[in-house]
Amino acid sequence: MVPALVAVFALGCAPGTAGAIQDPPSPYSDVRSVTWYSLTVTYAEYLEALRVQIPRMRRAGFNTVWLVTPWRDLNPKPFASPPVYHDENFAGLLGVLEDLRANGMRAFLGLNYLGTGWAPKGIDACRWVTEPRMYRAFEVYVREFLRRTKASADVALILFFTETAVPCHLNPAADGATITALMRPTLGSLPLRLPQKLRAQFLIGYHDFITAEGWALDSPMVTPAPFDFQSGGVYGLETRTDQEIRKEIKLRARRFKTLFPGLPLVMGELGAYSCGPDEDANQSRVLLAMVKQARNLKLGVNIWNWQPATPRGCAQVGAGNGLNIVNQDGSPRPAALALAALFGGSFPEGE
Repeated sequence: MVPALVAVFALGCAPGTAGAIQDPPSPYSDVRSVTWYSLTVTYAEYLEALRVQIPRMRRAGFNTVWLVTPWRDLNPKPFASPPVYHDENFAGLLGVLEDLRANGMRAFLGLNYLGTGWAPKGIDACRWVTEPRMYRAFEVYVREFLRRTKASADVALILFFTETAVPCHLNPAADGATITALMRPTLGSLPLRLPQKLRAQFLIGYHDFITAEGWALDSPMVTPAPFDFQSGGVYGLETRTDQEIRKEIKLRARRFKTLFPGLPLVMGELGAYSCGPDEDANQSRVLLAMVKQARNLKLGVNIWNWQPATPRGCAQVGAGNGLNIVNQDGSPRPAALALAALFGGSFPEGE
């Protein structure tokens, strides 16, 4: 990792005050990240395709990539004796982390990606957090993941998140307090149960859409949080004015800062929708308004996402479609060009 980025991502930050929004810069204030996501390829193909794009992302001004890292693709059989791990996929991931280091970049690594039809064998995506045996299998996997990737800990930002852990019978908007209560002894306090020496090597954050949406502000998770940083985000602002967008970003930041004063915050999911040239200019406007406000508040950002999640893009329903800033053929959309200019990067002609 280059020395400048080592300084940017060093541990520690100036303490904030409860409710403060424009805190001093944190170690995460200059995070300029973009998500790499695909629904239609194997994990090995996903990683190889990313390796081609890393230099382009760096030239465009990004210094971090958010990787979707499905549990099943690295630990397909957690209940086997011993648990089965996918050595080739781990090797591919380590190769990507080395490429990121060579380009002066880092990776957000979300570890609890799973869902119905893409969970490890024996894991029920609808109730894995509430079933002790299933949840314990996840913590075993986390420890093994960290052990296998510790040589790349300097480029890894580990993430846990609420979204895929919500039991299927609960509604986040209506049952936010119930959900956060389930997270307190599980994902919300997981770093406390890691081996101390192993945990100390990694930066670990929590991505929390419940707090971002303001659904359980009187029932937060573990406080003080056992994480190095928090993450939130926002979608669906395409019809808002720039002033309204700035207000929404500030409101969401305040929710985290009030509950977790002094803990660095990253806006880990900022996305704006466009499914055609007639919507491209608005996508660019919305993303710029969100990113500029986040940076004004000294918050790092992650844009969701780089390329379409599927080759058919908006024609196929799926997470991430229409939120991409680069076309399937690799050409930048107006939003990508605008963000690159803001970040001091570029998309050279002819790429």
